Amino acid sequence: MSMNRDNFRANQPPSKVLHIRNLPPDATEADIAELCRPYGRIVKTKLNTGSTKTHANQAFVEFENVNVAMKMIYGFVGSADPPKVRNKTVYLQYSTRSEIGSGNWGFGGSGGGSSEHHQSGNVILIIMDNIQVALGPTLDTVHMLCAAFGEVAKIAMFEKASGLQALVQF
Repeated sequence: MSMNRDNFRANQPPSKVLHIRNLPPDATEADIAELCRPYGRIVKTKLNTGSTKTHANQAFVEFENVNVAMKMIYGFVGSADPPKVRNKTVYLQYSTRSEIGSGNWGFGGSGGGSSEHHQSGNVILIIMDNIQVALGPTLDTVHMLCAAFGEVAKIAMFEKASGLQALVQF
């Protein structure tokens, strides 16, 4: 079965930082690198495992850019095998963080914490009507179209009664 909503939460806009949950307690940074390296260059990792730690068994991986993170997510979305570390299924989602830094991480949710900072920029709303959602544009196609107008920071796609919509932050 391909990766479903249980394995990948699509509630975050794309980020070059991925949040990996449900890691085995004995997972190492080498295990995380083995899972992620085939998709592109890893800039930094942050790992929290062990049975006694609060918010244990999760990690953050920062790639060189958002396209690499998207490549990994989409690689598993279309795969018959879910992502695994040491033969245990793990769950992937985009982090709310734009990079892995030092400071209080507060390991919870998708990377929320007191040291988190967001980029500010211009946001546009794209409304796509008369499109069949099953065959319609993907995050990749929206990114490709918008990249011609500047560096795309985030994209959030969603369905409304009026059709498919996307918020794009530059």
